[in-house]
Amino acid sequence: MHDKYMLAALAQSTKALPECLPNPPVGCVIVHSGKIVAVGYTRSPGKHHAEADALTQIQGQNLHFLQMYVTLEPCSFKGRTPSCALAIAPQPEAS
Repeated sequence: MHDKYMLAALAQSTKALPECLPNPPVGCVIVHSGKIVAVGYTRSPGKHHAEADALTQIQGQNLHFLQMYVTLEPCSFKGRTPSCALAIAPQPEAS
């Protein structure tokens, strides 16, 4: 089952080339109840990474119980774009 979604994420990653260079070509698939509900790939430098690209397609929806398949681990730092790790799993605000 997971193979199918990873293959779909790999297919998305091929769409990133050559636009994403010099960044790596990354693909992302978001699944809910066995159905692909969003896809994404890394855009040109300074634009959305694969995860953010896919997350924009499901903005405003309940993000609980979704599975995300990504061909490279999400970035955890803020550079030209915000942290993908924080976009996927936001941290509670400090009081």
